[in-house]
Amino acid sequence: MSRKGCILSFVFILFLSLLAGNGQVASAQSKFPDVPSSAWGHKEIHLLKDKGVITGHSDGTFRPNNTLTRAHGAVIITGALGLNGLKVSNPTFPDVSLNHWASAEIERAVQQGIFTGRKDGKFYSAETMNKAQAAAIIARAFNLSGGASSSFTDISSQHWTLKEIVALEHNGIVEKGGRYEPGKAITRAEFSTYVARALDPSFRLNQSQPSNETVQFQGEVTVSSTLNVRLGAGTSFSVLGNLKGGQKVDVYATQGSWYKIKYVNGWGYVSSSYVKKVSNNSNNTPNSVLWDRIIAIDPGHGGKDPGAVANGLQEKDVVLGVGLELNKQLQSAGAKPVLTRNNDTFVELDQRAKIANDAKADIFVSIHANAAASTAGNGTETWISASSATKSESKDLAEKINKRLVQELGTTDRGVKEANFKVLVQTNMPGVLIELGFLTNSKDAALMKQSNYNSRAATAIRKGIEDYYSSK
Repeated sequence: MSRKGCILSFVFILFLSLLAGNGQVASAQSKFPDVPSSAWGHKEIHLLKDKGVITGHSDGTFRPNNTLTRAHGAVIITGALGLNGLKVSNPTFPDVSLNHWASAEIERAVQQGIFTGRKDGKFYSAETMNKAQAAAIIARAFNLSGGASSSFTDISSQHWTLKEIVALEHNGIVEKGGRYEPGKAITRAEFSTYVARALDPSFRLNQSQPSNETVQFQGEVTVSSTLNVRLGAGTSFSVLGNLKGGQKVDVYATQGSWYKIKYVNGWGYVSSSYVKKVSNNSNNTPNSVLWDRIIAIDPGHGGKDPGAVANGLQEKDVVLGVGLELNKQLQSAGAKPVLTRNNDTFVELDQRAKIANDAKADIFVSIHANAAASTAGNGTETWISASSATKSESKDLAEKINKRLVQELGTTDRGVKEANFKVLVQTNMPGVLIELGFLTNSKDAALMKQSNYNSRAATAIRKGIEDYYSSK
């Protein structure tokens, strides 16, 4: 091959690598410009981007409507599962040589039983994947199961991927009803969105939301490693995640040999054999310092107002995640939280204050994330109104929340500050405005991208509120 031919071949291989997320040219520190917040699958696609599973093209675009090849699918799936490529001395398939750009990922995906070759012994790496094939691959990769019949009108009881498509429906990976179009080529957006939903249960669809059912008792996980949390009461149901040994759980019901618990944004089930009863009551009792407290939670920004944007993060997304987790924790502690927004919508500042005042909230907690012209700016700070009639109480609340956040997150303590923010001035109760950290600082941003960040930040805020009431 000529020198020019070698260069063109290398460029083409690099292009394919980027397309599947195998390259590192495109930065993972920004959003894809062609996948705006209004786009279907926006959050799921950017979850994979933030995890480094997909990177996009060298121009920063994702090209969501492009189709996906089998090689691309193998790279994305192995990346999502955290599997390294498998180097072999002899290729499994005659059409996937050792110098093929995705050889290692294809070999690993086949070794794991996620992909299979064809009857003729070939892999067909450049062949476009269709939606039926994608369903089979995702169901195998994440061990998804459940259900016997499909809601899709074009999936018969004899379809070769009936079981896998139903598994995706049952586990909230695909939208139910209408036509699935199994023979249609799957797009990059579709495949990435489905993989992200399988990877992170909080993105799954149609998960039943826990109501304020009565906690029967508190249990403790007794396994030495981890205990699977399943979608239903039985081992035939898919695994949503796991709990660590020693972790406490509130048990809401007993179904045979399984306990029903709250998990992520829905119900989960764990084997009763590995959970011991430690108390008849959880913290959801009248003895809790938060019992019956009306607490207004105000996740800042939203909708058309993203707030600060930096390092691949939008302020509105960060604070909503923390706010929703705080809402769950306060409910579990017996409080009566009120959210000014519970999804990606824009709410005027006046309306936020009105929601809190109309609810006759005991305290008001507005959650934000910071930004600065200098990337060196970092840390956590909490603001109160300088002119509020409840300034003394607000300061006490702010100090206790800020202290807990710094302790839990390990951020720089920027202290309690005063300013006449509108939401603090117009609310009638003690109120604080939290700046969790700086999106413009790489260290703070990396912390916010961690999978347990919402839980850690919300726990710190809840504990700060408990400290406030315990001191009264």
